[in-house]
Amino acid sequence: MTPRAAAAPMTVNLYDPETGMGSVWREEDAEAKLAEGMISEVAWLEICAEKAAEARAAWLADPDTEAERFALLRGARDAKLATTDYLVAPDYPLTDEQRVAVIGYRQALRDLPAQAGAPWDGGGELTPWPAQPACGGVSPDEAREESDAPCA
Repeated sequence: MTPRAAAAPMTVNLYDPETGMGSVWREEDAEAKLAEGMISEVAWLEICAEKAAEARAAWLADPDTEAERFALLRGARDAKLATTDYLVAPDYPLTDEQRVAVIGYRQALRDLPAQAGAPWDGGGELTPWPAQPACGGVSPDEAREESDAPCA
């Protein structure tokens, strides 16, 4: 028989909730450290995610610079463009009138950051979004069923 290698002691990462300093502890010592106020790695990551979400929400509510507002505007604009990507596929069933309306809408979205007054509030309520064509907000299946509905 061959001798068995000694099992490596199990370790856990614990964090000081005040400073965020992490340290590695043997599993058998972890319970005592948790009782002293240290927190688990999962708890620390949840705190970090919560703080990041709060900071992002605050930044979104009031971005500090014009560059940040432009970044938000472009992100919101890109999301609106993405909702109509399938409509500009050459084999997608739209009438010529609908296709022209969708292409015009998409161009108006692309032109938005160059308009006077941009970036407004970074894509929020003060942004003069172009009107989306009626066929631009439906799923591909719904649009196929209503392919003769006007897009304007």
